[in-house]
Amino acid sequence: MPGRSRAIALSKATGIRANTIGELYHCASERTSFEHLDKICEALVFIQVIETAHVKYNISQENIKQMCKDAVNRAAIFL
Repeated sequence: MPGRSRAIALSKATGIRANTIGELYHCASERTSFEHLDKICEALVFIQVIETAHVKYNISQENIKQMCKDAVNRAAIFL
């Protein structure tokens, strides 16, 4: 992991403690939760999509956040 700030960002995206993410990265954890791994994978894929859209299509992060909120609100109609 490049640094503590990446662990903190991933922690905020997943709800998993930054220390837990660091332990997983350094293989220092005695056990691994599949739920944690699933959340981390989802967050990393989402982060990659956002970074690609930001660079490739010149979409600001604020616009991406608004698009995500709009999509969640539209999906909530069907739930």
